[in-house]
Amino acid sequence: MLARPAEHPFSRAELDAHYAMVREVAAEQGLLLVDHHAAWLRLRAESPELFDRHVPDGVHPDPEISRRLILPAMLRAFGVAPVEPE
Repeated sequence: MLARPAEHPFSRAELDAHYAMVREVAAEQGLLLVDHHAAWLRLRAESPELFDRHVPDGVHPDPEISRRLILPAMLRAFGVAPVEPE
């Protein structure tokens, strides 16, 4: 997962370089990369209080927001239709 809004108080500048390296290696190796960076930036911009509640350190999402943002993207990447929880 790649995500870290720059203005978050717990931001780490080296993550941008890390993301670039991950993307480069994935491309070089022909690997599937499910890049969530844009989704996390959008969440932070549109709902900063929701972002702060579910990503308190600015980097590691909790299980609830992971199910809402990460799981559907991963299922789409693998061609699996998302399933609504019961």
